[in-house]
Amino acid sequence: MRHVPILVAAACAGVVAAGPWARLAAWPTADERQITGPRDVPARASGTASIRGVVVDGASGALLRHATVALLVEDLDRESSRTMAVTADANGQFEFTGVPAGRVQVTASRSGYFAYDNIWNGEPEEIDWQTVAEGQRVQGVRVQLWRGGVVSGRVLDEYGEPAVGVEIEVLRREPGDRGSGSVRSTSFPFTPITDDTGGFRVWGLPPGDYLVGARPNRFAAETAATSSERRQGYSTTYFPGTASLSGARTLRVLPGRETPGAAFAMVSVPLAVVRGTVLLPPDTSGRLVNIGVGLVAPERLDGYVTRGARARDDGGFELSRLAPGTYQLTARYFGQGGAEYYGATEITVNGQDLDGVAVPMRAGGVVRGRVVNDLGEPVGVPVMVSLAAAGGPNAPTPSPARTYSDGSFRVEGVFGLQRVRAVEARLIPGAEAPGINVRRLQDVTPATRARTTWWLKSVALNGRDITDEIIDVTPDGAMLDIVMTNRVSSVRGTVAWNRQRNPRRPVVAVFVDDDSRWMRASRFVGTSEVELDGRFDVRGLPAGSRYLAVAVEGASRAVVVRPEMLESLRSLATPLRVDDGGTHEIGLTAVARPQP
Repeated sequence: MRHVPILVAAACAGVVAAGPWARLAAWPTADERQITGPRDVPARASGTASIRGVVVDGASGALLRHATVALLVEDLDRESSRTMAVTADANGQFEFTGVPAGRVQVTASRSGYFAYDNIWNGEPEEIDWQTVAEGQRVQGVRVQLWRGGVVSGRVLDEYGEPAVGVEIEVLRREPGDRGSGSVRSTSFPFTPITDDTGGFRVWGLPPGDYLVGARPNRFAAETAATSSERRQGYSTTYFPGTASLSGARTLRVLPGRETPGAAFAMVSVPLAVVRGTVLLPPDTSGRLVNIGVGLVAPERLDGYVTRGARARDDGGFELSRLAPGTYQLTARYFGQGGAEYYGATEITVNGQDLDGVAVPMRAGGVVRGRVVNDLGEPVGVPVMVSLAAAGGPNAPTPSPARTYSDGSFRVEGVFGLQRVRAVEARLIPGAEAPGINVRRLQDVTPATRARTTWWLKSVALNGRDITDEIIDVTPDGAMLDIVMTNRVSSVRGTVAWNRQRNPRRPVVAVFVDDDSRWMRASRFVGTSEVELDGRFDVRGLPAGSRYLAVAVEGASRAVVVRPEMLESLRSLATPLRVDDGGTHEIGLTAVARPQP
């Protein structure tokens, strides 16, 4: 059985880091020093395990005091979780006691610091879980944090006066993005704004290339102007003084250093009012409909809703102070089951008021189907069927559905373009597979798990294979036939790496040599942690002759599968062929993790 190392996460503006169980540095044992770090949330002593570790500065090795450390525990016998939290003491040490048996995640944060595994972008990592047994004493957990960089500057108005109270937005340019120039907003626990001199200072940034923008207060009061008058205001402006992302200048940020001089003036533009009507479903009040308006920016990888409003009873709405640009208007009616009705339309604002905009709404479709094995029989364990909206950042994502005992499923509230994103067989207590009655997960043997672990083989719509395609779900819904198999390919072997240079075990990635298939949760990208003896096993890849395999030092699986990382690893990987259900042995030598 593969032992997954615990991921120790460090959050600064929502970023996290990884760290292994194994002791990587020595500090006094429990007998040598009593840990007395104050607890933010009292730990419930409902178990007998303990977890002990330390938080350090990755650059200097200095102990970081007062970092917040949280432990998320998922009980094995039931689908529930709890969070315990402590504060690292004056020596950077932390300890969780009374930890119940289960799967655990350890996360930590300290203001102004970032985590090495997130220098690619500001997204939180998908943290792996580690199983802890009753009475187990886990020691030597070590997390390294790096002091973030700083961007500072000054924002002026069109007359050269300080622009006071303006929101500052920092966008990270995605590295290795094959020239598309994509950017992503960087989140913060607070909203940076300019002071009385127009100055600003944004700190705690992971290293990388950034764009800095200033946006006026989105909730500014309307001026006392008539609808026929031209109202002036400010557009979101990017350094060195442009309203267009394509004209923005990149600033390089280094860890622990300040990048000054981002001074620019806001761009004054005519503001417009947009009026329209939501075409309501029967017997639906407009007051239950949420209106959103999002600026259409192909360069951005994250959606940005500039304004929101609530429709009137008759479905009418009004949105004011919109700068020139192309926007998507969305209307959503939420019921108990989620977004029951949804509609969207695109408009272009050019400084003149816009009247008569209509936003049609419709009910979501229902996607039904059945999950079976190669013989057309239910697989015997519950399967989660998930759809991901592929029609833009504002489209609703339906809630996943679990199969019934006969393999059937039903996903409600589905709108437009969707991708069957994941089909996951989940073994839970009480689930019965052929000849197996699982009562406690602790009792599941490797042989039992092999019989109850299934992989996606194909998805068909009306007899047509759409396994890796996007489907358009109409209000009439769709019927899917999903086939799963427990006879899967295996790419396995051994990895050699420099254990003195990097004691953390490498990660192996096997991925198809086709960047169009490197989307999130792709079936064509597989990873595996490396065991202490160097063994690895990547399972479940579809058959193909154009795969690449590489072992990477100093990275987590969540980082390795990002498209920009796969692009950097492409030239360092070993080509191989994967046969349907075949076993493939390969030896790898780990490479150093590429840097942005």
